Amino acid sequence: KRQRIDTTTTAVRVALDRNTENPEHLFVVWTEADGDIRAMSSTNAGTTWGNASYVTNGRRGGSFAAGGDGYGYIAYLDAEESTYVRVGRFDSNLVSPHWEFHTVDSVPDHRFREVAIAADRTAPGGSQVAIALATSRVTSTNNIYPRYAWTLNGGVSWSSSFWPVTDQPRATWDV
Repeated sequence: KRQRIDTTTTAVRVALDRNTENPEHLFVVWTEADGDIRAMSSTNAGTTWGNASYVTNGRRGGSFAAGGDGYGYIAYLDAEESTYVRVGRFDSNLVSPHWEFHTVDSVPDHRFREVAIAADRTAPGGSQVAIALATSRVTSTNNIYPRYAWTLNGGVSWSSSFWPVTDQPRATWDV
């Protein structure tokens, strides 16, 4: 069945994921042309949807991952050449959720371009692992590198670094 997501502007990026709980929730997150990021969920495979939740404005990226235990993670950037990667985490499957927002990566001479996020669907909220992967341009050299940020405690705290394969000789990761 086809569903229409009503927005006041054009959606420029859409992300969809589901959790594995009972009842299963289907989530959609979209970034509008004006930079608003919104999210909504369905408990019946998309036949009906809850109201759209406002996440943030003036941003870009809007990547999404459903975790377990009612958690969801939305990663986004502040601009085309962003100075940081930010993650919003909600609980309660978007039903009267509690939101937490964290800047998970920020390096003075890096400009972040794209971001994606993934999360563990089976771990309890407080011990959930999530990882955000971003492309980053170093302003002094214009080299582009992958960076990542991760949490081991359901988004309470985050660490970040270069993606590990960038610190290894190429021969160790050729496939």
